[in-house]
Amino acid sequence: ADARGGGEDIFRDLEDVHTFSQFMRLSPRVLAALHSMSAGHFVTLCRAAARVKYFDGELFGEVFKVLAPKIKAQEFTPMQLADVVGSLQELNACDAAILAATTASVAPKVAGMDKSLRLRWLDLLRDIKSPHCEALSREFAAALRAAPVPEDNLPLPTSKNPLVLTQMQQTCQNQGGFGLLGNLTSTPVRPGAGTAFGQNFRSVHSPPCRHWSMGFCSLGSECAFRHDGPAGLAALNPAA
Repeated sequence: ADARGGGEDIFRDLEDVHTFSQFMRLSPRVLAALHSMSAGHFVTLCRAAARVKYFDGELFGEVFKVLAPKIKAQEFTPMQLADVVGSLQELNACDAAILAATTASVAPKVAGMDKSLRLRWLDLLRDIKSPHCEALSREFAAALRAAPVPEDNLPLPTSKNPLVLTQMQQTCQNQGGFGLLGNLTSTPVRPGAGTAFGQNFRSVHSPPCRHWSMGFCSLGSECAFRHDGPAGLAALNPAA
């Protein structure tokens, strides 16, 4: 079967799979089409398996043999790989070879990834518990947190009047740069520190900010939740 030709209906069927038995019936056809599958087909396959909680070691062993070289060949976008890794994670099927290929493929593209996609990757990596994958996930997470985010590399207003400084300017002045998802090699100043707004807006009784704990909060000093310690601290101490 050819996934790009007569076998295309396999993947239309996978999109409609909602039961374990439906997926199992399609497995032989999936195996026959593996070598002609596109990146989009692999995403469809992994999503369907996660949706019905179907994992067969023999089937996915063959899937991984074909999938890893395609990832290394840069056939997947970072978004598609997030879908694949997220689906495998739901199946508790983290594979070290797949994660290694994914890290090698995505890490050089981190600087071009937008904030939401980068935070999605950080969420995925935080939940990887396999001893074979944890070291890779930590390295990948460090790269995701360290690089500037594209949407924050914008021209800053020129006003030097502290009363009209934007949040972005204040953060840049305080932290030596905006757009870092928690550069943990330094100790950033808490956003809003030293300003009446920042001192009065948050109460010590406010809950901690989940986004700040994972590495970045786009609200900065306007956030109603506490920004405790350096950004990304929770990512380094998941058990805390």
